[in-house]
Amino acid sequence: MKKKALLLMLSASLILTGCKTIKITIEDDEDTQTTESAASANSESTTDTKEGSTETSESAIADDELENNDENITETPAAITIKNPSWDKFNNTGLNADDYPHLSLTKTKEESQDWLDTDVWCQKNGFEYQKLPYSDGTFTYMGLYPKDDYSCTALTISSESTGDILYYLDLYELCYGPDESGRYSQAVQDIQYAVMDDNANILYVSIMHNGYSSENPLSSHIVAIDLQKNEVIWRSEPLVSGLCNFIVDDDTIICGYGFTSEPDYIYLLDKHTGDKVDEISVKSAPEQFDIKGDTLYVATYNTAYEFTIQR
Repeated sequence: MKKKALLLMLSASLILTGCKTIKITIEDDEDTQTTESAASANSESTTDTKEGSTETSESAIADDELENNDENITETPAAITIKNPSWDKFNNTGLNADDYPHLSLTKTKEESQDWLDTDVWCQKNGFEYQKLPYSDGTFTYMGLYPKDDYSCTALTISSESTGDILYYLDLYELCYGPDESGRYSQAVQDIQYAVMDDNANILYVSIMHNGYSSENPLSSHIVAIDLQKNEVIWRSEPLVSGLCNFIVDDDTIICGYGFTSEPDYIYLLDKHTGDKVDEISVKSAPEQFDIKGDTLYVATYNTAYEFTIQR
């Protein structure tokens, strides 16, 4: 795990330098100490002893070190730029949301307070706070800041089992434009969260503006990216996914949006088209979703909710 963490940190650091293809050699502390101890022992064994003299083969040591290094080399793939077809809602899949079943939610619990500490709420319910960077058990998602220090506009997706970087996606145009009509974002936007549908090779990404919708009314979307074609296949309506994670459950995406003095909602989207299939009003903006069994847990700014899921 130490090696994976170091690999991701070095990969992210090297990506920010602008290198497109990078070979990274990682040696963990235990391997280094073992090599140094072995080298010291071999050096001492070259002297004559009562049992005889032994000579160390320098070429054999070099071969061993080279073999060990080869095992720890990985390549960072070249960055893939994803174009922005349009800031408006669109669906290029040819699919219809009415052709798929969607879950529904029935509220069973609501607990309000002045302020809900989401970290404490997660610990109480046995959840991990899902935000970038994070791992879903299969993939590790890491947001990057290649253009500046305040806007996350690139994303790497790595294999949790091997630590290999599978995708390096440049989503700057999805955050800022231009789209095919030449329009640009009216305010700062960045990547908030991402989920991979490995079976369909589709990546879902929320791109949001942390501010009033009046500053950027065409913001806070979810987009679906076909990773075989490296293109966006749909974009949802704006203002459906803000400062929160989202969940893909069967054919439904559970997400939420809200901001100060603006309406706050949980939204259900069709995952094949991005169409909105339901909305539920809540007292404040959703900040975290999690599911246990048939229960959806929702933390908002000042209220904790539980919903029974009907599939």
